[in-house]
Amino acid sequence: MLGYYVSQGYVAVQVAWGYPWQQALNPWPVSTTPQGNIQNAACRPATFLNYIYNTVYLPIAKNYSNAGMCAQGFSAGSAAIGYSLAYYGAGSYLDNVELISGPVMSDIEQGCQVPHANPVTVCPAGQFGCQLGSGSSWTLPPTYVPNGATYLGNWTNDTSCVGNASTSSSSNARWLSQSIVDQNTGATPTFNYPSTGIGAWLCRSLKNQQNDCSGSNYNYYFCPNNSSSQGEIFYSQINSANSPPHYNVYAADSCSGPEGVPQGIVTALQDQNQQPLSGEQAVEQDMVGGSVLVKQCIHRAH
Repeated sequence: MLGYYVSQGYVAVQVAWGYPWQQALNPWPVSTTPQGNIQNAACRPATFLNYIYNTVYLPIAKNYSNAGMCAQGFSAGSAAIGYSLAYYGAGSYLDNVELISGPVMSDIEQGCQVPHANPVTVCPAGQFGCQLGSGSSWTLPPTYVPNGATYLGNWTNDTSCVGNASTSSSSNARWLSQSIVDQNTGATPTFNYPSTGIGAWLCRSLKNQQNDCSGSNYNYYFCPNNSSSQGEIFYSQINSANSPPHYNVYAADSCSGPEGVPQGIVTALQDQNQQPLSGEQAVEQDMVGGSVLVKQCIHRAH
């Protein structure tokens, strides 16, 4: 997608981390008390975004008044943007964001707790902004699948995440306090982004999806995961009263794996031949425009 953005005249900055930005310390000090806090650690991507705004974007904007400052994130990258918007004021300068397969840390408590949290319906009837195309809403657990649970256990220094025993009330409270959607403890998030367009992309179905994904039958490549249900927890906070200037939550089908939106299709968006756009085409065009969608990476008044 970077190549497409550059071909359309945009400057692209790609971020890579030497080790997970979510983990506040590496290695952890010897202690019996978990000390990880992903919400605090999210100051890293938030600070980097702000650095790019000040050092790369603003010099460009002096000569191109319509230039937009935009961000795109995939999976944990979408969570980095979600934290930046909810807790670190990124809505004051980001003009548009494309969030692919996530944010996956919208409610870490629901992702980690045992007994497991109730399943989440993604884009239930009447939800603001949902674009479902030829399909309907879907329901999946917000519980982290095995590899995700391992990551979250490492990042929060609490390996009881989706373990074999019931999680403690203290662990559950710590996980909630460092989630993106945390309105009960810790810092207070904001979900009001009046100057930031949002395009959201969630896998509804997988190509060659496995029939039985329960227990030991789970296969990462052919079974759904928590990315769409965790994403729904974030998107359900946005409605017509706090609507961004441009806002859509799209369902992607025939994804290549549980988060493979770019290789899937978006039936809500069709080309001149009435064929659905690929996920990659849809995200690209929502960001910088194309034959079907108008570009949203444009400067908006903040």
